Amino acid sequence: MSSPYSIIESRLCSLAAGIPLLDKTDLAPLNGIMTGLDALPAMADLPPAFCSQIRHTISLIENIMLGAVEFGTGCMRLGQSCENMIRAAAALIMKKEPMDPEEIFPLEGTEAGAPLPEEQAGPYAAESEGDAPAARPFEGDPSLPVDFITEAREHLHTAERVLLELEVTPSDREGINAVFRAWHTIKGVAGFMNLKEIQDLAHGMESAMDRVRRGECTLNAANIDVLLESNDGLKALIKNVEKAISGDPFAAPGNYRALLDRLVLLDAARDSHPVAIPAEQEKTIGELLVEQGAVTRASVDSSLLAQELGDTRKLGEILIEDNGIPARVVAEALARQTAGKSAVEETIRVPVGRIDQIVDIIGEAVIAQSMIYADKTIMAIEDQNLTTKIGHAAMIMRQMQEMAMSLRMVSVKATFQKMARLARDLSKKCGRDIDFFTEGEETEIDKSVVEKIGDPLVHMVRNAVDHGIESPQERTLAGKPPKGTVRLRAYHRAGNIYIEVADDGRGLDREAILGKAVERGLCKGDARLTDNEIFGFIFLPGFSTAKQVTDVSGRGVGMDVVRRNIDALRGSIEIVSAIGKGTTFSIRLPLTLAIVDGMIVAAGKERYIIPTLAIVESLMPGEHQIETVMGKGRFVKVRSDLIPLVDLVALFGGTSIAPSTDNRNGIVMMVEDMLGKKIGLRLDEIVGQQQVVIKSLGEELGEITGVTGGAIMNDGSVSLILDIGGIVKLAHGT
Repeated sequence: MSSPYSIIESRLCSLAAGIPLLDKTDLAPLNGIMTGLDALPAMADLPPAFCSQIRHTISLIENIMLGAVEFGTGCMRLGQSCENMIRAAAALIMKKEPMDPEEIFPLEGTEAGAPLPEEQAGPYAAESEGDAPAARPFEGDPSLPVDFITEAREHLHTAERVLLELEVTPSDREGINAVFRAWHTIKGVAGFMNLKEIQDLAHGMESAMDRVRRGECTLNAANIDVLLESNDGLKALIKNVEKAISGDPFAAPGNYRALLDRLVLLDAARDSHPVAIPAEQEKTIGELLVEQGAVTRASVDSSLLAQELGDTRKLGEILIEDNGIPARVVAEALARQTAGKSAVEETIRVPVGRIDQIVDIIGEAVIAQSMIYADKTIMAIEDQNLTTKIGHAAMIMRQMQEMAMSLRMVSVKATFQKMARLARDLSKKCGRDIDFFTEGEETEIDKSVVEKIGDPLVHMVRNAVDHGIESPQERTLAGKPPKGTVRLRAYHRAGNIYIEVADDGRGLDREAILGKAVERGLCKGDARLTDNEIFGFIFLPGFSTAKQVTDVSGRGVGMDVVRRNIDALRGSIEIVSAIGKGTTFSIRLPLTLAIVDGMIVAAGKERYIIPTLAIVESLMPGEHQIETVMGKGRFVKVRSDLIPLVDLVALFGGTSIAPSTDNRNGIVMMVEDMLGKKIGLRLDEIVGQQQVVIKSLGEELGEITGVTGGAIMNDGSVSLILDIGGIVKLAHGT
């Protein structure tokens, strides 16, 4: 029986025989040589120096195809490298004991064992052992990587999402191919831009994923861990490129070398039971044409390679124009491929700053149009035709404003997928076994809101996994399934967006929270508090009932961040929990921070805007409902509860139409903050409900407690938008 080295020698001879026949106008054979070389390490236990030479050669082929190495010179070097490997394989056949690398590869024209020229240096050519490559200044045109950074992040996000799905369905061929394509694209562009560290790491990841495609490596949990960590490594490298453009040195992350080493082991790992690819998996148009016999595999590979090298034509167009495939055949294959699929909208990239400018300009136009419509001269004109035209113009302007606002709307999908990764990593770290489910990923919300909701969700998911879900042993003893469940859900309701984080864990301990609050002097032991008021204590800084502090949670700082961020978003949060059954955090947020739904109220000679999210009810209290307690302030009695009463005129130093002590003509609007604390706002009139565009008060005024911004009204005047959370703090002295 021939030895594995004999097979390798024979394979190398076959590959080398095709080198003299290479033509720079047809790169498919060159791609075939690279594929053949990539398969060699799987055939035998080759010495490290041999494996390194193979990778150097593959890198040389890639540089030839990308045009980084001149075609003729590159082919000569390729032939020399293959000849060296053939001699090395022959030497291994004759001599079985370990051999010195210099004995294996005595390169002609250089000293034995000398490295390949710089342009041939492959991804595993280490600059130094152990540590990451040294930091260096960014070289080249800083404008070139901008688009690469944006596209690379999209590819990395796709890869992470699909890897999490592959952990559940490891035989999903389309998912495997999607991850492979993402990393392959990053590697190719990084090589073109001379971003060697990114190219090297992406190549290692791509090679590992190619093993998975061939069924030589399984996507078990350990291997998914390595691939996800490597994906994080690429994210760090991309971030460092962004910093380097601004002048900082470009550096690789500290675990860069370790990732390369782990990928080599993953790449070489083979399983006796390869991944089975279901026959019913969706096929690409190229595969369909090959199956039909309408085109050869080599023609499809050549067309795909042309696309990677910059050909902007679609695959079908290349096959029709360059290979003579009838258009009808391609059309039929394309119809079968797209059957049952939904159409994908074409998109363009627009800087966020331009969208913000459009929103601001249209907002100003809406205000200007409203001012014209409210002008006394216009209102005095009794012309139905003019009134109809003005109304039609107002309707179009509102539609324009809604369309402009929709440009800033993005789905919460990306944020939810980050939480899925977080939950996966935390469950392993905390020793929990959980299923993480998401619902409503396509729910859209303003981009600025999406960016600011990330931190609160991180802390809430952390608490759900570390504190909410019990260990498998505890759950079994409690009669629950060993595997816990955490759900992240988003949906629209009544013009707001709701985001819920729910778990089926141990639930919040009401008595423990109340006891801690009493201990810290936050309330009295005999206080009659609702569940929501008691649960609200967990949002206070430093408040924690955790018996043990871990590196995940337990210090009482996370939920404080949740409260601050949601408060800043003009939102509210509600908690529903039951011991032994689980906890649900429900966050209510406005769809956008640029527009607020508000109730316009008059207090004295001024008008104010109260966000409708904060309004509970309105009433006209009688004399018996207004009380003064111990000379510390006035309260309004509502259904046996005493609620602090705040006079808007007195609060903002205005002039009251009716004396504040005379409540016969006054109105009290009950409002509450996100913790459920209520106050009554005394005002003179409720003018009506309206959507208004929020305007900053400017840096000169700074932050004013109880005011979140201003709005230009129909008559051109400015009304203050009230910050209910700030006013509640003033009323309660907190």
